[in-house]
Amino acid sequence: MVNWFTLEFFVRTWSAGCRSRYQGWIGRLRFIRSPFCIIDIIVICASAIVLVVGSSGQVFAASALRGLRFFQILRMVRMDRRGGTWKLLGSVVYAHRQVSCCCCCCCCCELIQSTSRSFTLQRLQIRIITHLQ
Repeated sequence: MVNWFTLEFFVRTWSAGCRSRYQGWIGRLRFIRSPFCIIDIIVICASAIVLVVGSSGQVFAASALRGLRFFQILRMVRMDRRGGTWKLLGSVVYAHRQVSCCCCCCCCCELIQSTSRSFTLQRLQIRIITHLQ
């Protein structure tokens, strides 16, 4: 996975020269200094460190690198640049909002009924136990 992200990062950096503002070495360095590229570099370096140090048999403080998982998640979310997936999800939820509301109401009613049944059965069981004693 780390190899794939690294390869993808280098291909993006190489192909950034197609845009006029990123042409040449200075333009590509400007591209690398963008916030998402910096996040990519942090994620790639942290993942490589974890793999190298973790595979050598040494005890590694994983809690020190748990904070970097946020960057990994942010990188995965960033892969959907225009938010098409989130827009689609939002439109589906909006289109089915009445059905979802009905399902929530039915679930709440079922929860209330099952809680009431459970309370009644427990009370009945307590009466039976006290009656037997």
